[in-house]
Parts: sequence; C-alpha cells; structure tokens
Amino acid sequence: MPYSDLTQMRARMFEIAPHLIRIGSVEECSFQEQALKLAEPANVNVLLKPRLLELGDFWMTNSVTRASKTMAECIRAYQQYKEDPHPANVNVLLKPKLLELGDFWMTNSVTRASKTMAECIRAYQQYKEDPHVEESRFIHM
Repeated sequence: MPYSDLTQMRARMFEIAPHLIRIGSVEECSFQEQALKLAEPANVNVLLKPRLLELGDFWMTNSVTRASKTMAECIRAYQQYKEDPHPANVNVLLKPKLLELGDFWMTNSVTRASKTMAECIRAYQQYKEDPHVEESRFIHM
C-alpha cells in the first residue's frame, strides 16, 4: 500500500468517501426524488413475462441433495409423475415407506456436534434393529 501509517490511510479513505468522517450525523436520503420518479406508473408496450417460471432441477444445485439416495428416489418419482400424473393401471400401495436416512446428517458440523441429534441417531438405529419396540423408549420430553 502507498500509505506509511494509519493516519495517511484514513485521510485517503475520507478523500474517497467523505461521509465516513461525519460520525454521529444522519445524512438525508439523496435518492428520494429518483425513487419517487421511478415509482410512477408507466405505460409500457412490452410483454412483461418472466423467461423462467420453474427451475426444474433446483435440487442439483446442492451437493448434499445430489448425493442423497432418498433424493434420487424422489426425483425419479417426480419425473414419472410429470410424464403421466394419472396412470391408468395404478397398482401402488399408498403407504409411506421408511426412507433410508444413511449418514446425511454427518455432512453438517452443527448436527455432528448436536447431543439431540446423537440421541435421534441412536434411537433410529435401535428402531432399525427392532421396529416393534414401544415408542415410549425413544421419547424424552
């Protein structure tokens, strides 16, 4: 930097942005007139329609959802639904399936350090070993 001490650097900052030296004072809004002018209704002869109404693969923007087995199943189901929302031969048992959680919670440092999450993981693992265990063993309110 071309400054040898803090005073020179502050002097240059105040030269570039003089509002920085007015400590304790409130400045007037300098763009109020422009805002009022821009807020006036206009007669526009252009079709105002967004180019993109739906981001089809938004889940692909996140590395956790891209790597998720459960999310892959959801995507497949969604794509099948988009192709044919009302199939003629529906032979599906409408019962929620227990989805495999895997270790997705280990991708987040907060959940890795969470005592509550550790208890939930332990309860889930016990449930996987014996799904008929009474629920009251896992509820600690």
